[in-house]
Amino acid sequence: MTHPAVSEGAMRGAVHSIEEQLKAVDDANIRASMLMLRRHEKDFILRRDPKYIEGYGQEGETFTALVKKAFKPGVQRMRIMDAFEIYRDAFRLYADASLKEAESRRLVSEAYTALEPVTQRFSPVSQRKRR
Repeated sequence: MTHPAVSEGAMRGAVHSIEEQLKAVDDANIRASMLMLRRHEKDFILRRDPKYIEGYGQEGETFTALVKKAFKPGVQRMRIMDAFEIYRDAFRLYADASLKEAESRRLVSEAYTALEPVTQRFSPVSQRKRR
């Protein structure tokens, strides 16, 4: 499992690269799409709700189409799309690791809750033995 902090760093680096390269074109729709991607990313990080993963995926398709429309095939488009692929993959890894971690925590909590009555039965016995 990938540590979320590693994915966060990759996302941040890729986004900064994309934003730098988008300065070459004056297209409010591409900038708005990038902001929506960031919004879905941040909402997922804060809420851990899978609906933001879906929103991110849909907006990613929009972003890709806008970049292909605004940039002719060539080095600049390739650099943007390569950076976007890194960003998208890092987000997916982050989201996957976060959801797996949440599920693991839930399972541990359930196991502890199931064991708690048993451990409480032994607690008075162990306290008497110490005296």
